[in-house]
Amino acid sequence: MKKNRDTFKIIFTLPVVIYSLLLILIPLLYVLFLSFLKSDSYGGVIYTPTLSNYIEIFDITYLNIFIKSFLIALITTAICLIISYPFAIFLMSKKENTRNFLIKLVMVPFLMNSLLRTYGWIVLLRKNGIINTGLINFGFIDTPLNLMYNNFGIIIGMVYTLLPFMILPIYSSVSKVDKNIIEASYDLGASK
Repeated sequence: MKKNRDTFKIIFTLPVVIYSLLLILIPLLYVLFLSFLKSDSYGGVIYTPTLSNYIEIFDITYLNIFIKSFLIALITTAICLIISYPFAIFLMSKKENTRNFLIKLVMVPFLMNSLLRTYGWIVLLRKNGIINTGLINFGFIDTPLNLMYNNFGIIIGMVYTLLPFMILPIYSSVSKVDKNIIEASYDLGASK
């Protein structure tokens, strides 16, 4: 009987292994192979081995790009954390029906195509978009702000896209905290 189970395990895992090999591992190995070759001015591959592609990583241009990307990722993570943690605590304080409704609202963006969501942000952030028009109409600014195609726009888009991915795991962790521990912390002087 155990031999039959092992055979079934192999039969059922074989498609996943083949899929992973064909569509993940082999393309990655091919890209790795191409990274050791030269390219022509049009992006074609010249089959001459070289390490120049890896040496260019340490060029100041690429280092600046890496640093800028890292800073944008750090700022995005910090903003998501600053929003997500209090929101997860807020969810815990609500009744179950309200909590379920709010969690569904967090998940609504997953139901829409990312292209449509991006276009929605374009409508909001462009020079003659809703935000700039509102600020000009209320007299807060005289000329439209540049909210797109810069680091600010990138961070807004990244935070909007990644926020549910931080809210849901934090909420999952916070919801498992025993209520008695929270009450004990109040007794020991923690603030509400």
